[in-house]
Amino acid sequence: MVEFTLSTIPLIFVIFSIFGMAITMWNYHTLAEAVKTTTREAATHGADCVGKSCAWTLGTAATYLSTRAIGVPVGKVNVTFTSTASTQTCNPLSSCTSSTTAWPTAATNLAGSTDITITATYTPVEAISMIGGDKFSWVNLAAKSRQMVVY
Repeated sequence: MVEFTLSTIPLIFVIFSIFGMAITMWNYHTLAEAVKTTTREAATHGADCVGKSCAWTLGTAATYLSTRAIGVPVGKVNVTFTSTASTQTCNPLSSCTSSTTAWPTAATNLAGSTDITITATYTPVEAISMIGGDKFSWVNLAAKSRQMVVY
């Protein structure tokens, strides 16, 4: 019985660690895919959409990203939206969902010559909080995507 107890306690920690790492890897993949999808969608709402109903705002881009980052808490994701003319920072992402600022901006927003970049970072929460804290602040999941404005 003593041997069972001595071997089971470390085994439980290993199992929790495996599940925690799997959830963290899923969060990273989801965040990277959401950033890539949002950048591609924003690139199609560029130069020809300025002043029209298809134009995107920072709030539209933030909402689009947050709906695609399933399972990642948007209140803990920091995002930087960069175009040739401006850089907008949402720290956290949920602070920009109601923004009406045009993004990408009309200034120097030309199809074929303007790059837009979205960068997102997220610090995951560790499942085993009993080992001295609920965050590994030294682990940051970062995703970045760059796309040229198509039209």
